[in-house]
Amino acid sequence: MRIIGNDPSVPRQEHAVANGALTDGTPVIINSDGTVSVVAETSVSQNIGTAVVYSSSSGTEYHAAVYDASADRIVLVYKDTSNSDYGTYVVGTVSGTSISFSTPAVFNSASTSYLAATYDPDDQKIVVVFEDGANSSYGTAMVGTVSGSSVSFGGKSVFNNNGTTRHIASTYDTSANKHIFTFAWNTFWSACTATVSSGSISFGSVLELHQSSNQYRYISCAYDEAADKTVVAGADLGNSTRPQVRVVTVSGTSLTKGNATQLSTNSTSSIACVYDASIQKVIISQNTSSDGDSFIGTISGTTISFGSAYQFTPSSCGRLRSVYHPDAQNVIIFFQDDSSEPAIRIATADNTGSISFSSKIELDDRNMNTGAIAYDTNSNQTFAAWSNTQDSQGEALMFRSAYTEQNLTSENYIGIARSGAADTAGAIIDTQGAIADNLTGLTAGQSYYVQNDGTLSTTADDPSVFAGTAVSATKLIVKG
Repeated sequence: MRIIGNDPSVPRQEHAVANGALTDGTPVIINSDGTVSVVAETSVSQNIGTAVVYSSSSGTEYHAAVYDASADRIVLVYKDTSNSDYGTYVVGTVSGTSISFSTPAVFNSASTSYLAATYDPDDQKIVVVFEDGANSSYGTAMVGTVSGSSVSFGGKSVFNNNGTTRHIASTYDTSANKHIFTFAWNTFWSACTATVSSGSISFGSVLELHQSSNQYRYISCAYDEAADKTVVAGADLGNSTRPQVRVVTVSGTSLTKGNATQLSTNSTSSIACVYDASIQKVIISQNTSSDGDSFIGTISGTTISFGSAYQFTPSSCGRLRSVYHPDAQNVIIFFQDDSSEPAIRIATADNTGSISFSSKIELDDRNMNTGAIAYDTNSNQTFAAWSNTQDSQGEALMFRSAYTEQNLTSENYIGIARSGAADTAGAIIDTQGAIADNLTGLTAGQSYYVQNDGTLSTTADDPSVFAGTAVSATKLIVKG
C-alpha cells in the first residue's frame, strides 16, 4: 500500500509537556528537563547590583577573582594589609543579581602580593599564583578546591626561584590543558606552563621572553582559542614603559615565543588582555597619561599585529581589567576613572577591525584602589570587586550587561508544534521524518532553517539549524 503523507505505523511525533505556551506551527526545542518550548529570543536588561562589603579591612590590595564553574562560586583573593599582608580569600555566592560572601580566611600566612587566579576545568580546581614574601619573594602557586563557602588549599609550589617575582598574570590553555603564568623578575620578563592533576601542580621550565635594561611591569595575558596561542603583554621600563606583546605556544610542558610587537608608542601603567570569541581575536587595552585605548590583535603564525587604537575613555584611567561576556558577545572593561572611582565600559568589536564603546557606567561614587573581575557563566553576569579607599573596606557587586538571550542551540531543535498548547499542558510535536502541514508561505523544494527568533528562513542563522525541506506552501518534511 502506498501512503501519501505521514505513515501512521511509524512514530514521528513526540508527546511532551509545554514549558511556556506553544503556538501551532512553530519550531520547538527540547529542554534539559524533557519539557518543550518554542524557539524564542528574550531581551535581558542591564543591571548594576548593590555593592556588598566582602571585607571590613582597611586595606585590600592585589585582587584577583576567578569563577569556579563546578562549584558555582566566585573566589576573590587579595592581600590584606591590615593583617600582616597575608594572602586572604572570600567565597562569593550569587543569587539573582546579588552576591553574598563568606568570612575572610587566610590561605597564605605571609606577605602575599601580585596575585592572579585561574580555573582548571579539567581538574575542577582553582589555581592562585603570587609573590611569596615568606620565601625570598619567589613565584608561588597553590591549588584550591572549592566546597560550599570555603576553599581547601594544597601546599605551596614554587614556579620561579630565580628572584623576586612580580606583576604575575595567568590564563588557561584549553587545548593543551595547561595554565600559562607570565611574570617579571629582576630585569627579566618570563613565562612557564603549569599542569594540575588530582590537586597537585607541576611546572615547565621558565622561558625568558625578554630582558629589559630596567624592569617589566603591568603584565597581562589571554589565551586565543582560534589561534591556539597565548598572548602576553608587558610594559618595558627600559623603553619608556611602552607596552610590548608576544605570542607563546605550548608544546608539552614547554613554551616557545614569537617575535616582540610594540602595542603603541605611548607609556602605560596598566594593561588588560582578553580573548573576544565573537571576532576570534584578542583585545588589549592600555591606559596612557590622558586616556584609555583598546586594540584588536591578529595572530599570524607566532607573531601578532594590531590595528588602530580605539579610545574607550577620553580621560585618565587606571587599574584596568577586562573579561569577555559570551552571552552579549562583547568585552567588559573595568577601570578606575579620572575621579578614582570604579567604572565600566562595554566594548563591542566586529570583524572589520573596529571597536565601539558604551557610555561610562559608574559602579560606585567612592574612590577605589585595585580591583578584579570575573565572569559567572551560570548567572550570566560579571563580578567586579575593588578596595573602597574612602570607607576603608572591600566592596563587590554583580553587573549584568543588556543582551538578547537565545534558547536555540545547534542540538536542541526537535521539530514543529502540531498544535498550540498552554504552559504545562500536553503538546504534540512533529519530529524528524514527519510532514508538518500547518505552515504558511513556504516554497516547495526549498531548504529552511530555524532562526533564533523562532521564524523559518532559507538562510541559516547562528547557530545553523536545519528545519527541513518544504514540499508545498504549507508542508515541511521535518529535518528532511
